[in-house]
Amino acid sequence: TTTVGRVLFNQVIPPEVGYQNATFDKGGPNDLAMLSYDAAGQHRTAIMLDAIKDLGFSYATKAGVTFSFADIVVPERQDEIIEEAEGEVKKVFDLHHKGGITENERVGRVVDLWKKTTVKVTDEMMEELAKNRSGLNSIYLMYKSGARGSKDQIKQLGGMRGLMDKPSKIGATGGVDVIETPIKSNFYEGLTVLEYFVSTHGARKGLADTALKTADAGYLTRRLVDVAQNAIITEEDCGTVFGVHMSILKEGNDVVQSLAERIQGRTALEDVIDPITGRVLVSAGEEITNKMARTIQNHGIIDVHVRSVLTCESERGICAKCYGRNLATQKPVSIGDPVGIIAAQSIGEPGTQLTLRTFHIGGAASTATELAEASSSHDAIVKFDRMNTVTNKQGEMVSVSHLGKIHLIDPEDKKTVLEEYKVEYAATVHVQDGDLITKNTKLLSWDQFNNPLISSAEGVLSYDNFIKDITYKEEYNDITFSKDITIIESKDRKKQPQFRIVADDGSAVLIPLPAGLVIKKEDGAYVYTGDILGQTSRMTIKQRDITGGLPRVQDLFEARVPKDKAKISDINGRVTIGGLKKAGRDIFVTPSNGLFAPADGKIMILTTDDGPRIVLLTNKSVITKNDGKVTISTEGRTKTVTVSKRSGTTMEYKIPRNMEVIVEDGKRVKKDVPLCGLVFDIPELQENIVETGDMVQKGQALAGRKYSIPSGKRIIVHQGDYVESGDALSDGPLDPHDMLVKGVIEAQTMILNEIQEIYRKQGVKIDDKHVSVIIRQMFKKVRIIDPGNTSFLEGEIVDKVKVERENREVMQFGKEQAHFEQLLLGITKTSLLTDSWLSSASFQETTKVLTKAAIEGSVDRLEGLKESIILGHRIPVGTGTKLYNQMISKAVAEGKTTADIIAEFAHSDVQDETADILDF
Repeated sequence: TTTVGRVLFNQVIPPEVGYQNATFDKGGPNDLAMLSYDAAGQHRTAIMLDAIKDLGFSYATKAGVTFSFADIVVPERQDEIIEEAEGEVKKVFDLHHKGGITENERVGRVVDLWKKTTVKVTDEMMEELAKNRSGLNSIYLMYKSGARGSKDQIKQLGGMRGLMDKPSKIGATGGVDVIETPIKSNFYEGLTVLEYFVSTHGARKGLADTALKTADAGYLTRRLVDVAQNAIITEEDCGTVFGVHMSILKEGNDVVQSLAERIQGRTALEDVIDPITGRVLVSAGEEITNKMARTIQNHGIIDVHVRSVLTCESERGICAKCYGRNLATQKPVSIGDPVGIIAAQSIGEPGTQLTLRTFHIGGAASTATELAEASSSHDAIVKFDRMNTVTNKQGEMVSVSHLGKIHLIDPEDKKTVLEEYKVEYAATVHVQDGDLITKNTKLLSWDQFNNPLISSAEGVLSYDNFIKDITYKEEYNDITFSKDITIIESKDRKKQPQFRIVADDGSAVLIPLPAGLVIKKEDGAYVYTGDILGQTSRMTIKQRDITGGLPRVQDLFEARVPKDKAKISDINGRVTIGGLKKAGRDIFVTPSNGLFAPADGKIMILTTDDGPRIVLLTNKSVITKNDGKVTISTEGRTKTVTVSKRSGTTMEYKIPRNMEVIVEDGKRVKKDVPLCGLVFDIPELQENIVETGDMVQKGQALAGRKYSIPSGKRIIVHQGDYVESGDALSDGPLDPHDMLVKGVIEAQTMILNEIQEIYRKQGVKIDDKHVSVIIRQMFKKVRIIDPGNTSFLEGEIVDKVKVERENREVMQFGKEQAHFEQLLLGITKTSLLTDSWLSSASFQETTKVLTKAAIEGSVDRLEGLKESIILGHRIPVGTGTKLYNQMISKAVAEGKTTADIIAEFAHSDVQDETADILDF
């Protein structure tokens, strides 16, 4: 069956596309245009779109779809749902009055309840709206077709307006405050005076933001264009052997982009092989078509190695193979395409859209609340990766590390990882390593309102450095007549609060406490492993508004060092959490080939001219039984120490073979002093973790790379965790400069993903390619550390390609190459450092750039777009590229006329009907 409308609509669709018997909503015409483009070509698609426009206007005029007051539907169950929620909210208030939860938790839960209620009311309303007038309600039609309006706006007309934002200070970071009393009415029923007043908050916030942010977004676009204008496709294939690994993209445990979406239109770097049959699906250097991308995904391949703009090795510009498909024509990109400018526009343009996004919703707080459990979506085998768990007294496994992951492995093919789940600190793990599980098995659950602090030992708990109003504050709870102890940012740097848990055998475990922790256990209480000792509230309110987003995008593109950034480990190794210092706490990371105690014993630190050495005194160490002067003698491989006194006894002590003497020849010693021990040098760039007098156990780390975490920062690794280079040790935003320890690709991928995440949260899709083109420009420069026999100077900042080229030349003559370090520069700095001084001067800091160019006698070779335009030259893109110029000059030399050349370059006169007229 079909409808009259569909028949009319199908008359303008090219026959190659086939009869489209479907309802076209928001994305429909888009997909249709793509289908038609593939089947019938560019020219016919353009004609089709034009015909659709005419058809649309002609029937819209006759149909008269209007926006009427009577079309607004208020859901029948609205009052019932709101009453239910009010009851729930009252329960939360009662619980708070009884002292069951803290003030912060109460706000979090109330806000969460109202958000869920708003969603419920909205869903009811949308259902009723869709059924109203058998699906022909005009407001529903406008929303469904994507012509005007969003779910958020319709919700405010007929559902409930929901929670409103409080205006926050401009430039304030973090989430926006939400007014916790919602607006229960809608515009149809009318708002109460109080609700109207609260509404004005949101409306005003939207207007002010819009005005401020448009300028920001415009300036971002200008900087992006400037940095990327030289990125042009200059050659077919740069011949690189490097690329990036593409796999499914997840945020938390949600799939954001499937593998097929990520690899279509890319060039394969290696053969993609079907794991079951061993057949080659795509050979290296071939473009992965949309159909092939889906095939690869369906064959269970989870990781594909593709060429990327980030790893392209073209000296000037970018090569066509690394760039892949031109998204405008859906064909491989051709030489002379200005991909840089396209990228800059693609990233800059949504910036302005996003800014305006806030005010569309009139400031109603958007919903983003987290699920509190994760379940498997396949039958699989469970495999733990870097997990660190304890078992609590209920027999449940609780994670005490945030680095752990659960991999779900294909039972048939043990190499294939089907899914990967991140295990947060304090999450309860419901499966065991090696379990065979079915689909929808619960894997993890966690408290979505709080971050608990978990006990990693059993014993008696005592408070350390708890000083009232300096390290903690007491909040008197009027209702329960009890006091809540909350840890505060310590005013005295030397005193940091911590828990000490002393086990039955006398060994103690120290647990540092973050600010904001509400204590749940009394001083002197007996605690078990896995017990919750305290908790900090985790606010689930996430504000969707690029006011937070746009500045963050700018910071990433400018490669600014974030405020309060996370400390990052430079090496792989085991974590030891050190003691407290004036400025905070030290964390040590010991590499697996580092210094660990070979036996139990006591530590002594020796100070020598070469720096400190660690001595381990074991039960085999020899101890003096008398006092006197030391004489050391050696016979063969045996050392003997003699301690003698003129008027007393002389005693000889044999030293065990593997030990070193730790007293000096000729010095006096007292009774009961150790003479020998196992002596260790502290490895380079590391420091001793242990101090004189410490008792250590076999396998304990003695030295490690030291990282100082300032007081008040939350340490997110735990004693005994295994970290890899580039893992964060404390909370805070990651600094891309620090990520360079992992490697250039890791740092680039990090910036790429962070930028993409911000845009995705706004519902904006930008292809990774565009962002990669900009990031590539940011990583172009290196600083020369040692020039070797090259012509560079030490400390000079030059293009990486130039250094590598000169290094190759120097190597041929067997001379010394230049050593350099990779730089990460922001887009403004990169623009000012381009080879072309004309381009830099027309961007910013004109006088400075021009004077520098004059002093150095710089020459501008006019290779880019900007400098060519300034001087009125033909720009080197499209038919202005050298390649075309050479082809044309060759044709002229052969004696062809202009008409011949045009006929040869453009399409011939006999134009095939389906061919692309516009496509050169």
